[in-house]
Amino acid sequence: MGSDGEGWFQTPSIKVGLHGNDLEPQFFIFFDVPDLVAAVARVKELGGETDEPGPDEPGFGRFCTCRDPQGVRFGLHQLPES
Repeated sequence: MGSDGEGWFQTPSIKVGLHGNDLEPQFFIFFDVPDLVAAVARVKELGGETDEPGPDEPGFGRFCTCRDPQGVRFGLHQLPES
């Protein structure tokens, strides 16, 4: 599903995004969290870095990208409010 080089596929338990404009192929893991602001604070408390969380996108929720203390990139995702 999707358009313009982007989209996703999903199973009952996993949703995978496809981004056609990435500079190079990569895996980028996102972890679902119940409270994005609290999760960002915890990443920073443990020595990681985060970007600013984005706004709530209808039907998608909010997310931000992070790096652990060794520089490994990952993301955090909070489902949309119902």
